[in-house]
Amino acid sequence: MGTKEGTLLLYDLQSNELIQEVVEKAHTKEVWELAMHTNPQIKDARGNLLIASASSDKTIKFWTLI
Repeated sequence: MGTKEGTLLLYDLQSNELIQEVVEKAHTKEVWELAMHTNPQIKDARGNLLIASASSDKTIKFWTLI
């Protein structure tokens, strides 16, 4: 989930619990969009999940989640 303040939050959808505040102030304005590969089993070379975020601050950022 992305917030109006530009923070990214990672939730467990089954339990509705916050797992991790991915990056506080990842963007300087609200997060508009988050994207993850359609198969969350596909990871980078180190075995981490890949996520992209887009914001009204006119940036797109790529994140690696451990």
